[in-house]
Amino acid sequence: MGGRPFMGEKKMRQNRIWIWFIATLFTLGLAGHASGAKRTMFLLDWIIYGKHAPFFAAQDFGFFKKEGLDLRIERGFGSGDTAKRIAVKVAPFGFADAGAVIAARVAGAKVVEIGMIHARAPFAVYTLKGKGISDVKMMRGYKIGSPPGNATRLIFPAFARKGGLDPKSVTWVDMQYGAMLPSLLTGRVDAIVDYTTGGVTHMGKAKVANKTVVEYRYTNVGFDVYSNGLIVHEDLIQSNPKLVGRFVKANMEAWAHCLLYTQKCLDNFYKYAPGMTKALVDGHFVEALNLLSDEGVRLRGLGWMDEKKMDFTIDIVTKYIPLKRRIRTQDLYTNRSLPQVSGVGRMSRAKTR
Repeated sequence: MGGRPFMGEKKMRQNRIWIWFIATLFTLGLAGHASGAKRTMFLLDWIIYGKHAPFFAAQDFGFFKKEGLDLRIERGFGSGDTAKRIAVKVAPFGFADAGAVIAARVAGAKVVEIGMIHARAPFAVYTLKGKGISDVKMMRGYKIGSPPGNATRLIFPAFARKGGLDPKSVTWVDMQYGAMLPSLLTGRVDAIVDYTTGGVTHMGKAKVANKTVVEYRYTNVGFDVYSNGLIVHEDLIQSNPKLVGRFVKANMEAWAHCLLYTQKCLDNFYKYAPGMTKALVDGHFVEALNLLSDEGVRLRGLGWMDEKKMDFTIDIVTKYIPLKRRIRTQDLYTNRSLPQVSGVGRMSRAKTR
């Protein structure tokens, strides 16, 4: 790996075989599409930070351009907000948490997951070392700080109930994202919730302040569900499936490229997060790569969504939030826009929902 070493290199080496195989599939030279496309928006889930580096690689290294796409990448204000904005067609393309999309569909939004990026659940609770938890029920009576649209907060009731905690036994303190860590360090709140990618920032900055922030992952109680993926309105799939396929392909190729050329992607991205140290950006990025792979991805390729795991994701979100009804699994996602499906066309419809 070129450039200076950074966090997570050992973990990445452990996955080198599957990384090389998958990345090679997507970085083979393929014919480009005509340029001159109308400029449109790609809406992220949250503030721009290291985990988003491959999206900017897609922009700056020509993956979007090759597919005839001219996209303006915009920060989001929580997955719930992104899902709502895609639902009302403020933007055609988004990146949002599956739990937020499930809730949006229950509310009538016709938003669909078309390519999974966080195949492993990235959710966690962060506390100071003295309030570290080994059991979810230890959080009874806690004050927890978070923006209202934070996906980790939206999915918290499901995690809490699965861990045996009544979600009503905690108190939420609404705050801006930037106020979360200061509020935790000063004792205004007992805990904060965030993605594990964001947790890299919290733990790193706390260390600088001579304090220790500890992490409790939702997966500790078996809450391993799908999280953030590429999303569109289902009308766009019906009206322009080729456009959707090109969008997915460009992003998957960029993520594959960043698996192979990690430092190149990081060096390209640093300018988009000028307020963050390179060490923090590196940590965010490595954690995002660790979330990229599960068994389905290792067997089927980047972006793949397994029907049984999607069933489980919908079941657990519906049961534990709870939601007023369960949506149909086939309405939430499709693999048909993935390049290994749309480009090869060898898998049956039943396997490529």
